[in-house]
Amino acid sequence: MLDYIVWEYLTAQKQWENHYQFEFKYSLMGGQAKADFFIHENNLVWNTKGFLYGQMSDSPMTALQEKLLQNNRFRVVRLYEDDLIYRTDYTIKQALNGQQALGKETASHTGFVAN
Repeated sequence: MLDYIVWEYLTAQKQWENHYQFEFKYSLMGGQAKADFFIHENNLVWNTKGFLYGQMSDSPMTALQEKLLQNNRFRVVRLYEDDLIYRTDYTIKQALNGQQALGKETASHTGFVAN
């Protein structure tokens, strides 16, 4: 479902086409790393996360893949479930700029709530 939210945003709202402006379920660096979405402009790697921001730690392999991508000039952005469901526009606009949206729960604890 999370991938569908992003797919719909890119194809319906932005009118982008897969294989032109972005790639879906894309293998990078000879298969050493994977992206749910790879945005050609700015070398953006987006991975959707099916849990709430800050609620679950990633596996060491995920952290290793992200570091490998970052070291090779890719910008990695995680798209979390709560952000994609409740703040779709804000989250994807932030991601298009290579910025991580703050998770809803984390944001409410800091007093910052973005729309």
